[in-house]
Amino acid sequence: MGKDLKGKEIGDGIYQQPNGTYCARFVDKFGRRKSKRSKKLQEVRQWIADATYIDEHSDLDQATDMIVDAWFDYWISIKKQTVRPNTVRNYSERYERNIKDVIGKKLLTEVKPIHCQTIFSKMAEEGYKTTTIYQTRIALYNMLEFARENDVLITNPCKKSVKSDMGKPSDKKAALTIDVQKKFLEAVVGYSYENQ
Repeated sequence: MGKDLKGKEIGDGIYQQPNGTYCARFVDKFGRRKSKRSKKLQEVRQWIADATYIDEHSDLDQATDMIVDAWFDYWISIKKQTVRPNTVRNYSERYERNIKDVIGKKLLTEVKPIHCQTIFSKMAEEGYKTTTIYQTRIALYNMLEFARENDVLITNPCKKSVKSDMGKPSDKKAALTIDVQKKFLEAVVGYSYENQ
């Protein structure tokens, strides 16, 4: 048990430095030392609890005990080798902005259709467009389907019953008028995009 400057026990792996800053640290399963400093005791307590939990639940050999964040990291590392960079960027953006907060810390095997629906419903409430919600569904479905194909999940929880056709409609795309097209073509003369 670590102690603060007054000698009070404040938790395993946590201690208080002479300047009053709290420090939490542990060694992960690969032997790497991890640490976090903060003026707030609660912040380092939360960090060490989260970090040790992730460390315990991010082993590919025990994938059924893996958390979603760790599975995403593994899945996206494979996608980086097999799909275009733009696709990887889209998957990563949708995960970080919309999926992670809802299911990132859950065990992969604990993700249910209701959790998937929560992701899409939350996005609709936040004013996302239908197309963005659909892109999020594609990322989530593919990530979970990869787990099913590798026998980590029995079924993919992002199934047909989970609705993603919600949110704001996309803006209608309007074609440029002939006059505007001519002005545009005149304006790009001499630029690198002229031939395109």
